[in-house]
Amino acid sequence: MPTSTEPLWILGRRLGVDYDVLGSSYYPLYGYGNNNPTNLNAVQNEAAKDGKLFVVFETAGINSVQDADGTGNNIGSDQIKNSPYQVGPQGQVDELEDMYKTIVDNSNDNGLGAFYWEPAWIPVHAGWKNWKENKEASEEYGTGWINSNAKGYVPDSKLYYNGKPTWGGTSWDNATLFDDLGYPLQSLKFYKDAVGNEKGVKLVKVRYVDQDGKEIAAPTYKRIPVGSTATIKAAKVANYTAEASSKEVKSDKAYTATVTFTYLDSNKMKNDPNGVLKKGRISKNVQVYKNNYKVYKNFKWKKAKVNAYKQKYVVKYYYKLNSGRTYYSLYSPKTKKWVGYINANATKATTLQGKAHSYKRAVKVVGNYQVYKNFDWQAAGVNALGKTYYAKYYYSHASGRRYYSLYDAKTKKWVGYINAKGTKATTLQGKAHSYKKTVKITRNYKVYRNFNWKKSSTKALGHKYYAKYYYNHANGYRYYSLYTSKHGKWVGYINSKSVK
Repeated sequence: MPTSTEPLWILGRRLGVDYDVLGSSYYPLYGYGNNNPTNLNAVQNEAAKDGKLFVVFETAGINSVQDADGTGNNIGSDQIKNSPYQVGPQGQVDELEDMYKTIVDNSNDNGLGAFYWEPAWIPVHAGWKNWKENKEASEEYGTGWINSNAKGYVPDSKLYYNGKPTWGGTSWDNATLFDDLGYPLQSLKFYKDAVGNEKGVKLVKVRYVDQDGKEIAAPTYKRIPVGSTATIKAAKVANYTAEASSKEVKSDKAYTATVTFTYLDSNKMKNDPNGVLKKGRISKNVQVYKNNYKVYKNFKWKKAKVNAYKQKYVVKYYYKLNSGRTYYSLYSPKTKKWVGYINANATKATTLQGKAHSYKRAVKVVGNYQVYKNFDWQAAGVNALGKTYYAKYYYSHASGRRYYSLYDAKTKKWVGYINAKGTKATTLQGKAHSYKKTVKITRNYKVYRNFNWKKSSTKALGHKYYAKYYYNHANGYRYYSLYTSKHGKWVGYINSKSVK
């Protein structure tokens, strides 16, 4: 690689080489002088300088110095003379604890974890006297480390042990988390007890980019425990100004995520304050609530003849100026025509439909109008034509149209919004049908003075009345209009189920 003073992450990009994770081996039992937590921390810090994640790709500790299958072990008595970790399952646990603590507690938060190599590489036939049986199984079934076909590729010093073939066994049987018969050691519980019980963390990659999305600084990382919220601050980058000083991130579950800070070029902002640094598409409804802001036809500040104060508009684009100010491109919700540009500080978010006004009237849908789930015009999938609904509220939309909020007369469940022009006023009880029969009230039902359910003081149970009319209400019930007698006084309305 050519000599360069560029940071590795920039040099790598320029040369077309990119990666996400820097990996390292870590074997303290091979020689603690270099393989120790201090050096491991230093390597992780180097990865952080280049904006990379870090992981230990392989590590191990030994549970014994004894050979279990006739194949010589990679790690034996000679390699552990300077190791601070004892031989056995507890030594394996101590090493893993130190390693994981180093990776996770690093202030750069870029540590992902580690891979244990190789936790289950136990002998095929345990016992060093079984080397011949292991060799034969290797030749026939491919078990063990290698077989005789590796001659010429692997040195004889590795193919033979005490003058005997070693390819039927494994050189790693004493570094596993199982004994040579396949039973789990206590060291295996480290992963369950120390790692498995954690609630977990959300690992957030923080990127720093210019207006074109190009990275201007190496990424950093933030570990957020699940169930908590963290405020991530924008890093200081020379000659750039961050659009947002910080961002709040909630850790709802353990996974990786990316947060991006966008920066403005400080030199451009200084030399051409009114130049457009960035144009972006946006979908937003706003109301102009400040009276001292003008609407402009262009960014040469030619004023538009528009009195925008208190008016509502649709915003389709925004423009970020070099000065740091943001302008909205306004459109009329009525005509859909472009109005002009206004400083975003003069506006506040609003809804074009405005507030809900109490209505409480029955309407019948007489026009083939769409029913909507919301005022983003998402269809509710309702065939409303010819049906009667209870319009509980109305909205005076900024488009100049009125919309009713419809409820099902039977279930009282909300149905959706419809243009008032597609309806006509009606009554939920429908028209009066001639009945002219005497009825006896045998069930204790209420008597109502009207179909807005204003109750009458009449106690009807056990009494006879003349039911002059009946009404088939939209709620699915029939109601009688009661009189004291054929030519008597009117009493009120009652559900027909009160009569036998």
